[in-house]
Amino acid sequence: MASGHRQLSLKYSSVDVRWDVAPILEGDMAQLPPVSSHKIRVFLSSTFTDMTLERNALMEHVYPGLKDFCRKYHLEFQVMDLRWGIREQSHDDHTIIDFCMREIENCKNISLGPNFVILLGQKYGYRPYPPRINSDEFEKIRNELESKNVNASLLDAWFKKNTNVTPNIYILQPISSLLPHYMDQDKEAQQKAQSEWEAISSQIQQLLRLGVSFCFEAEKITEEEKDKYFTSVTEYEIERGLLEAEKPDEEVLCFVREITDLKKNFRHKRALKFLDTVKNGSEIDTEAQELLRVLKDVKIPVALTDTRNTEFFPVTWKDPERSDPNDNAEYLKNFCRVFRDKMCWLINRCICQTQSFSCNSQVIEILQHLKMAKKLSQDFKGREAALNKINKYLKADSDRPLVLFGESGSGKSSVIAKVATCMRKFFVEQKKKPVVVLRFLGTTSHSCSIRLALGGICWQIASVYGHNTSSIPGDYPGLVAYFLNLIQTVKSKNPLVLLLDGLDQLSSSHRAHSLTWLPKSLPPNVHVILSTLPDRYELLDTLKLFIPSTENFLEILPLGSQHSINLLKDWLLRSGRNLTAEQFAVVEEALSRCTLPLYTSLVFEEVCRWCSYFRPEEIVLEPTVHAIINKLFDRVEKYHGYIFVSHTLAYLTASKNGLSDMEIEDILSLDDEVLNDVFQHWLPPVCRIPPLLIPRLQDELSRYILEREANGIIVFYWYHSQFIQVTNKRYLSDEVNRRYVHSTLAHYYMGTWGGGKKKPFRFSQNMVQDSMIRHPESESDRMVPKQPLDFGPDPKDETKLNYNLRKLSELPYHLIASGQTLDLKNQVLFNYEWLHAKLSAMSLHEVLSDFQQAQDAGIDDADIQLLSSALRVGGTHLNENPDMLGFDLLGRLLCYYDKISGSPLSLSPLVANCQLNSISGTHVGRFRRIRHSNLQSLLHQCDSRSLKHSALIPVIQCFDSPNTMSVYILEGHSRVVTDLVFSPKSNELISVSHERIAFWDLNSGELSRSIYVEDTYPGRKKLFLSEDGRHLVVDCDLNEAPIHVYDMKTLQLLHSCGARLSTQRRVFLSGSLLCRQKSFIDITTGSVVKTMDNFIMTKAYVTCALSPDNRLILIGDKSKTKLFEFASESQIASFEGANPPSAMAVASDNSCAYIGYAEDCHFCVFDVDQTSQTFGQLLMKFDPKEELSLGAVDGNRALAGNEVSEISLSPSDRNVVLLNINRFFLVCLNTTTKSWTLMDTLEHCDRIDRPRVYIFFSTFSGNGQFVLSGIENLLHIWRPDDGELVHTIVLQTMPPFPLTVSQNLVATASNVNTAVRVWDLDNVQESKTPKIRTYEAPVDCISCADQTRLVFVKSQYSLSSTKGFKYVNYFGIDVWNITTGSCCEFLPFARYGRLLQMKVSVDGTRMALLLNAVDDWYIMMLDLRPTGYVRVLKHRKCVSFEVPDSWKFLASFASASVDNNKSNLKLWDVSKEREILSMDNATCPVFMHDGQHFLFVDLGQSSNCDSSTVLVYSLKSFVPVYKIPCAADSLRPLPRHHEYFLATRYLSEETTIEVSLWKIAKDCQRPDVVYTDVGSRGILDVSKDGSLGVDSRLQVFDILSGKIKASFRGSSSESAKEYDIVKMTYDGLYVMWVDDMSVKVGHVTNGSIVANMSGHGRLTCLHTMDYGYIIVVGGEDGHLLTMKLAVPGDGAQGQVSYRAQSTEDRRHFLLDTSPCSESAILRMDPAFQIQPKFLNCDSELLMSTAEIRSVLLRLADVPLTVITTAEAASKTMGAPFEESPTCHKRRVSTPPAVSHVANTLQGSALIALLATENCESSVTPDVESSRAALNLANSKFTPCHNKLLQKRSSSVQDLPRLVGAAEFQKLPVSKIQGKKHHQNSGEGNQKKEPRNSKEKLEHDDFQINKAIVLAGTVLMKCFKFPSKENA
Repeated sequence: MASGHRQLSLKYSSVDVRWDVAPILEGDMAQLPPVSSHKIRVFLSSTFTDMTLERNALMEHVYPGLKDFCRKYHLEFQVMDLRWGIREQSHDDHTIIDFCMREIENCKNISLGPNFVILLGQKYGYRPYPPRINSDEFEKIRNELESKNVNASLLDAWFKKNTNVTPNIYILQPISSLLPHYMDQDKEAQQKAQSEWEAISSQIQQLLRLGVSFCFEAEKITEEEKDKYFTSVTEYEIERGLLEAEKPDEEVLCFVREITDLKKNFRHKRALKFLDTVKNGSEIDTEAQELLRVLKDVKIPVALTDTRNTEFFPVTWKDPERSDPNDNAEYLKNFCRVFRDKMCWLINRCICQTQSFSCNSQVIEILQHLKMAKKLSQDFKGREAALNKINKYLKADSDRPLVLFGESGSGKSSVIAKVATCMRKFFVEQKKKPVVVLRFLGTTSHSCSIRLALGGICWQIASVYGHNTSSIPGDYPGLVAYFLNLIQTVKSKNPLVLLLDGLDQLSSSHRAHSLTWLPKSLPPNVHVILSTLPDRYELLDTLKLFIPSTENFLEILPLGSQHSINLLKDWLLRSGRNLTAEQFAVVEEALSRCTLPLYTSLVFEEVCRWCSYFRPEEIVLEPTVHAIINKLFDRVEKYHGYIFVSHTLAYLTASKNGLSDMEIEDILSLDDEVLNDVFQHWLPPVCRIPPLLIPRLQDELSRYILEREANGIIVFYWYHSQFIQVTNKRYLSDEVNRRYVHSTLAHYYMGTWGGGKKKPFRFSQNMVQDSMIRHPESESDRMVPKQPLDFGPDPKDETKLNYNLRKLSELPYHLIASGQTLDLKNQVLFNYEWLHAKLSAMSLHEVLSDFQQAQDAGIDDADIQLLSSALRVGGTHLNENPDMLGFDLLGRLLCYYDKISGSPLSLSPLVANCQLNSISGTHVGRFRRIRHSNLQSLLHQCDSRSLKHSALIPVIQCFDSPNTMSVYILEGHSRVVTDLVFSPKSNELISVSHERIAFWDLNSGELSRSIYVEDTYPGRKKLFLSEDGRHLVVDCDLNEAPIHVYDMKTLQLLHSCGARLSTQRRVFLSGSLLCRQKSFIDITTGSVVKTMDNFIMTKAYVTCALSPDNRLILIGDKSKTKLFEFASESQIASFEGANPPSAMAVASDNSCAYIGYAEDCHFCVFDVDQTSQTFGQLLMKFDPKEELSLGAVDGNRALAGNEVSEISLSPSDRNVVLLNINRFFLVCLNTTTKSWTLMDTLEHCDRIDRPRVYIFFSTFSGNGQFVLSGIENLLHIWRPDDGELVHTIVLQTMPPFPLTVSQNLVATASNVNTAVRVWDLDNVQESKTPKIRTYEAPVDCISCADQTRLVFVKSQYSLSSTKGFKYVNYFGIDVWNITTGSCCEFLPFARYGRLLQMKVSVDGTRMALLLNAVDDWYIMMLDLRPTGYVRVLKHRKCVSFEVPDSWKFLASFASASVDNNKSNLKLWDVSKEREILSMDNATCPVFMHDGQHFLFVDLGQSSNCDSSTVLVYSLKSFVPVYKIPCAADSLRPLPRHHEYFLATRYLSEETTIEVSLWKIAKDCQRPDVVYTDVGSRGILDVSKDGSLGVDSRLQVFDILSGKIKASFRGSSSESAKEYDIVKMTYDGLYVMWVDDMSVKVGHVTNGSIVANMSGHGRLTCLHTMDYGYIIVVGGEDGHLLTMKLAVPGDGAQGQVSYRAQSTEDRRHFLLDTSPCSESAILRMDPAFQIQPKFLNCDSELLMSTAEIRSVLLRLADVPLTVITTAEAASKTMGAPFEESPTCHKRRVSTPPAVSHVANTLQGSALIALLATENCESSVTPDVESSRAALNLANSKFTPCHNKLLQKRSSSVQDLPRLVGAAEFQKLPVSKIQGKKHHQNSGEGNQKKEPRNSKEKLEHDDFQINKAIVLAGTVLMKCFKFPSKENA
């Protein structure tokens, strides 16, 4: 086991003890430290009458502040002031003093810090006589009195001997037993009885004192025994709390008040309260004063050695006639201040010393269970047979768990506890030291959920056996897998014993009761012992499924009558009690009726109250557990008051996780009914419940109430479920009362009356009469604490907040239970602060559980569905970064922002192609405003309140909005999902990927269980679920792979059978038969029952179908369809057809067979009901060509044969079928009426050509209400009766994608990501949410026009669904107008070549594009204004260009290449399209911001940077003006400081660079500044005033001095990390950078991170506008994010406080808000002092013209559409090739015939390449169309396939230009342009393999070119090129 465990600091009796944590983790209970209570519990000891004002002042002014102080440390502050609120019952039975002593001990044991406070004045206090006296002592006193002739009959009347206690005692009888009117409701009679008792009590006291004095004189008793009769209660308390304390200086405070002139005025009537007097106040009680002097001057100073613990207050009695001596405002104020300061000092002191409050929560959890086991095992007796069987199980080393079961209260927990305590004894013989992991499930907040419980178990096991606990997964399926793997590591010397008591107490989350988390087979040295009820959640039945041996089950039976009696006797003996014979007879009779251990325990508690002198009617035992609990509650209610008890227990039972005693006190103080009941006995100074009442009730029920940790504090809750059942029935059965209880709890946690808010209170009528209250109605502060979401910085970590976990956990539960829907929405569900706090403190799972509880309770509307869906989509990103909550919600739900309509029906222009409901605008606005008002409120909060968490907010919507259709987005797979299936019986969705099968709970959307299959068998998997939901079948597409059949309940693998053939793909499940290729497998037995050969002998693939009852089988044999009886294999019918059947199905009632045919696409219905007269006859025939009038069925398909591809049967109407004809047409057909409906699939397919429509999936919804079809990445939802397209769901996927249906649900998966989505078709009519503009390719090319706020984006799409390739030579350009939020098509998507770089002028009127088309590189300069121009600047191999701010010039740069080892730089005059300068071996062109100079690096002849110089070129004279000896690899001009530039030089080492600042001057020989420790990518951006720069390590440099001004390098682990994309705001105040999927922003002044935004995908580029405060980010997932940096603060900068009324209003406000101050703008370079110009109308946008598009197309030489050979022959030949006047050697569009040849050539080249990689085999000339080529391409992959697709644009298109028709056939291989490939001459035909990657690339190029030429040779035989003369 792991050694070196750190010690655990825990508080034990106020002593800081260092505990070794290792024994605790191992489950050793020999010596357990107490669990820290998280409480400061102080007993206040004082006399009563003289300290009333002080105690009132403390209660009113000090305690609330101390409570708030302690809450910062997750502590509770309580004061036990037992002088307040004592009921008459406590006086009646004389128990108050005993309770005081017990409570002092409780405070000492519980309190983490100070636990005892003394308030002393000049009064010694009440000196009572003991109510219980030892029988020997009492009889001595009585005998002495009689010997002295003193009448002791009064003692005999009031004291009775109780022989049920050993030793026997005399008990003072309850006052009401002899004075019945003492507790009378009649006040007059009660007062008379009380006066009578006072006289009697005084006589008893005199007799007892006289008697003990006689005994002491006779030396019959000791002085200590004598003092009991003379000592005051106060001194008793001080002795127990101070004199017996182990460390009093750390735990006790003493405050002494001295009234200086009190004795001088002692005769005054007011002085009687402050002094001890005798003789009715005429004399001072000198005896009492002497005892007080000894206490104050001797005993207390000796115990409290630290003088800081004692404080003295001298007080002068100012006005004896008008006021009490302590009625002094200045004194009371000073007293309260000192008390508060001293208490805080002592609390801080103890916390710093013990540190127990920061102990590991997992260790605390373990301790709680170990302590519970120790407590339960103390009273354990018997059960030898059960213990012996458990011992035998542990020694047998069984591989299955042992299960203990029995009815509730049978003692299962006690047996588990006893086993845990005796575990080491069980392994003594084996000489092993076991590790005991024990959990009493459901008893703590961390053991109620299987996820939390399993996490704690894994932590304990990993810690003990030396594993890294940080690797424990947080998600439930990962946790289960980790647990199952973890127990495999157990060592033989230290076997693991896992004890789990109460499986039935687990919550149902994660389907815990299915027990899939439990290991089915245990590894060696691992033992698992479980306990459960036999009749809950079918747990016992589930366990029996995978534990076959009955030896592993042990029933825990009731104890039995005799055993129960013996156990009770043992308990009585140990407690020093016994019973009379009559009483024992009653007990025996009761235990003969019920022998449950709980009942026995309750009986014991009851008989312990019995005295030997009780009458028969007082010794009655109820016959059942519930009855005896009710009797217990009757007694407690009578003693403590019905209202107080009933309300207290109702609140406790109604709580979610229990209540702390402080919470109970606060909640009861808010309950007016309780206060009125309590105030009958005492009217306090504050409107609050007395603190002693709750501890007294806890003392009564302590045996049945459990203390456990919840949300960082110790709470109380019922231990036994029977108590919960009784209290629910007794106190919460009434719906009105139940709602009242939950409502009070909800208001408490909301803080409605906290923090000094006054709550109205109305005194009862009786109190008004009895107490002479003048104002029955008033408002008062209940002194309950505030309930903020957080308490400020966490004392343990100042960087984190100390969240109010109790509020976050309890409030939603009580708001839902009380039906306070409005508060639930305002305070919780739609409250930004709440959502952020709960995300930060807990997890997204906890947040979503609030929404789920609300929906389960019927609180479900569109807003709740939309918000919960939006949060689910945020998923892991919100969990990891809660600060982006506001950004995520705004970015996803901004379309619901508008105040007027509040819905997508009134959208900003950013959303394109939104379909609106055809409803009247007035009605829509009214309806939507009401419906989405909560969502709008939340979005407004996100705008105003989220900035303190993250200063980035979206300007326009950037993520897809969830809609009411979207139920869940399920994320948990690490690989793409290959199949899905719903399980209606278990209400789960099952998904499978390469690594595992996942089961998703459809109630919560949680991943409830998993089967890991990655190591079992690889390949693409498909799922089938049996109709009864009992078996899950997994099929794999690999050869020889078997099928796997799992039990759905236990997830056990039942069968693994069959072997897949390589030739066939058929697989389907019908009933219990799985048809897999040629085999029919019974999934219940795992055996092959039939094969296809049993029915028909054929090697060809045949179509077949089974009837639902598996009685019949249809098999297609050529043009016939044969019908067989499956069991007998006999043919009973045959159906003729003109063509082979392609699809078939059998009706659900087994009456009809539906058959679709190939070629002619006919569909026929045959009667297969053998009882019918028309059996075997054709019932209906449907010919789509005739019926649909589609004569082009044969001609419209280019890639597929003609057939009925799919037949789907409607689940709601057996006569309705859905036909998928040729994967092209969808027809819904009624076979009875022969009516049909055609779904118009072509009309609704954007960017899909008619020949490319491919319906890969079609089916009915689970309830038959809709038809679903899959085309490309679209899921269409149709109405079958009229063919209307109801809705289209756009998915992030490529076809085909997995899909499954069940009733109203649809689930889809993607083959490009791992998410699974669940949709609700019931909400399809309400799902018209807009789709934002996204791109199918990564957004990696963006340019911004700052002045007009336009963003130009390169767009790319996937053009081929066959293989998913993207054509890189195609692109378009979109322009986003940030002002209006709209997106327009600037340049249509077409083949223009490759776009390498794009720049736009600040006003958006000019654009520069760097393009590569075939072997040409050119820059297009576009002036978009009406009088603009198009310029084409050619520069071969150009890789980048630069333009100055004026856009008059352009510098292009071509890097060195293989065929040209020199780089080249050119300077252009754009307006004249003239080359000014061309220079080889020159790099790094830059323009200075003054527009006067142009800089570049001259490498000289060596092409070596070491000898390079920087040339400064004048843009006026066009000659070099300066030559600076600067070796540089890159240059950066400095804004504002135009005479400076930054030079970066990369040294020999990869990560070492040199950055320096140079001045442009004639005599400049060295840099002005050399920067040190710069990131390897150099300085990436500079502020526009030229003062600051930031490098790739996020270090901010002062440019002119070189010093580091700020750094955002983070922790040591991140300090070496470098970033590619880093920007600064123009004013240099903020730095922003891209960190993989996040944009982070840092404040340069203070170095803090002010924003952290996740884009839900990898980010590829970042650009800024508006002085750097508008940020545009492109994502790899095709999203474009536009956001504003709006840092909250003073002044104009970043301040967002305006409440917008609409998205347009909001957008304009964000854009109008000035991000920079005027002074900051004036400091910037004039080139960047840009005043934005708003384009409020999209019509003002400048778009590309037809001329621009024409030029681009000509430059790219795009071929025309493929045409047939016949059409090509009939075309007139076009004009000959001509030279362009604009650009030399430019090509015109290819003629039609040549276009056809080129396209055919492409396909034929592909054939040649696929035929053999070396292209050596001959290609037959009979291939004449690209269709055949593409069919072949789809059937085979080669390594060069992708390269050919990329290369053909440069090779194929060049052939017609390079050679003429006559020369084409003669073209030798050696003349192909490009790198030649030579064969080895030395070894004949032996081929030389490529030696490196470069040579491999050249080899591939050669093979591709060779394939094209070979294909061209073939094509010359088929086509005749026109000659140049005739062209």
